[in-house]
Amino acid sequence: MAHLFNVIDFPALSRMTGIWTNSTHDADVGDEVALAQLIVFPPDQDPVVESDFLCGHLPFHVGGFHGVFPDGQGWAVVLQKASAATSMELMAASESHWVLVDAIDRALRFNYGADAQDWFAATRELLLTIYHRSGADLDVVEDWSVTELLWGLLAECCNVPLVDIVDGYAQECAFPGREHNCQGDVFRDVFALWTTRALSAPEPDLDEIFDGEPSPEFKRWTRKQLKKFKKRDLMQMAIADGWEPADLAGAPKDVLITLMIDGQTRPPGVQ
Repeated sequence: MAHLFNVIDFPALSRMTGIWTNSTHDADVGDEVALAQLIVFPPDQDPVVESDFLCGHLPFHVGGFHGVFPDGQGWAVVLQKASAATSMELMAASESHWVLVDAIDRALRFNYGADAQDWFAATRELLLTIYHRSGADLDVVEDWSVTELLWGLLAECCNVPLVDIVDGYAQECAFPGREHNCQGDVFRDVFALWTTRALSAPEPDLDEIFDGEPSPEFKRWTRKQLKKFKKRDLMQMAIADGWEPADLAGAPKDVLITLMIDGQTRPPGVQ
């Protein structure tokens, strides 16, 4: 599953319906930080219209994607990046991501019904670590800008592995062995083909896989139940169930869920 889908808390059966990038961003200066934030719109608002309006008031945004929850309510995930010095020096903030958080808060003043919720903060080093864990060639991505690293995570949301995105970067083509209308750019190539629905992949019914007969010794969690919890709650639950905090540090949400359903007992006090 794509990294952004793992670290941001989406209700089960949420759907991504659109994706975009913003090429009019500042060049990297060497100390960039990044933020991906989930924005939930009021039930009567169109996520396409509202995400476009929102980003018109975000000077640091580099892209994002929007979609709907199972009940049809719209949402968007906005990606931003800025120099840490913008916060630490120019704005006298104590946290390098503050300028990006503040930008969201200011933009939402034009839509008081929208709500900023779950988020994922990153540095360049963390982004490179994500690529490294995916098996991507770091010799290729070490020269990428933070914007390109974020665009790669966006492209991964279109059901294309990071390894394939990195491999296609030098060729300026994401699908060298596939007949398609090539855009001459690995990121645009992925986004263009995704809009044709050619990259859609059916999700496996994991509940059906993991919902076996419960052992008489414990009551087994289901994936559907655990998806409703935020990542921090899952960590507390796993720790309460006997896992060491060091074993959980840095684990994506889907890994935590797998730990909880793979033979783990229901934590004390949870009904």
